[in-house]
Amino acid sequence: ERLNAEVIFSLDSDEAGQSSMFKLVESLKETNLTVRVTNISENGKDLDEIYNLKGEKGVSEFVNNTMTIPEFKVSYKLKRTNLSNYIERSNLIKYVADLAKKEIPNKIERENGN
Repeated sequence: ERLNAEVIFSLDSDEAGQSSMFKLVESLKETNLTVRVTNISENGKDLDEIYNLKGEKGVSEFVNNTMTIPEFKVSYKLKRTNLSNYIERSNLIKYVADLAKKEIPNKIERENGN
């Protein structure tokens, strides 16, 4: 059953946090949840640091700047790919193509209520 709720995840912007985020979103791919992920802030600040610097308004702005799971996955892989290396670049292209093949039909099904 589909819930009428959106879940927004925000883990630390360091490597451990982003790696954990990738694993988390992978584990949620079979759920019916609408999940979004916060972008890494411009200066790499985590949510608690943003709150300490900018208060609730800063947190609100940060949380409203989100990505879909596919956008996060592509961003995550892109940041870890050496684009000067042909094999790594080819693997990234294959990953994105495979992700698109899986995500586009799933999104259409969810939007049609199937």
